[in-house]
Amino acid sequence: MRLMVAFIGILTTGLLAADVSAQDPPSFAGTWTQIVDPDAPAAAGPGAEMFGLGASATITQDDASLTIQRSTQFGQTTSVYNLDGSSRTNTVTIQDFSIPLASVTAWDAGKLNIQTTIDFQGTMVETSLSLSLDADGNLAAESTTPGFQGGGPTTTRTSYKKG
Repeated sequence: MRLMVAFIGILTTGLLAADVSAQDPPSFAGTWTQIVDPDAPAAAGPGAEMFGLGASATITQDDASLTIQRSTQFGQTTSVYNLDGSSRTNTVTIQDFSIPLASVTAWDAGKLNIQTTIDFQGTMVETSLSLSLDADGNLAAESTTPGFQGGGPTTTRTSYKKG
C-alpha cells in the first residue's frame, strides 16, 4: 500500500511539473495606454520613446510573431518580432535615413525579452525591451537604451492598461 501511495505521489508530481512547463506564453495582444505616474521622472534620452512603447501601443500576437504599432516623435512605427528566437530586421526612417533594427527574442518564464542591434551607419548600438503582465493584468514594459553623449545606459519602466 505504501508503495502504491508513493507511486501515485510521484506520478502526480510529474504530471503537475509537466503541466507547469507546458504553459503557453502570455498574450500581449491588445491596445495599451500608458498609466501615468505623476511622481515618476520623465523618460530620459532620445531612445526612451523610440525603443519603448511610447504613450500607447497596439500589439498583435500569434504563435510565430509579435507586432507592435506605436506613435513616436518620428511618426507611426510598426515593428515585427519573431517569437522563435530567430533574427528579424525592421527598418526605421528618420529624416530620410533608413536605419536597420535587427531583433531577437527570448522567453524567460512569462517575460518576453527583445534584444535589438541598431546599425547607425556602421556604429552598432544595443537596446532591449522586456514585456510582461503584472498581477493586475497590466503590461509592464522595461526599455534600456545606451548612453548618449557620454552618459550611461538608461532603463525606463512603464505600465500600460489595456483598452
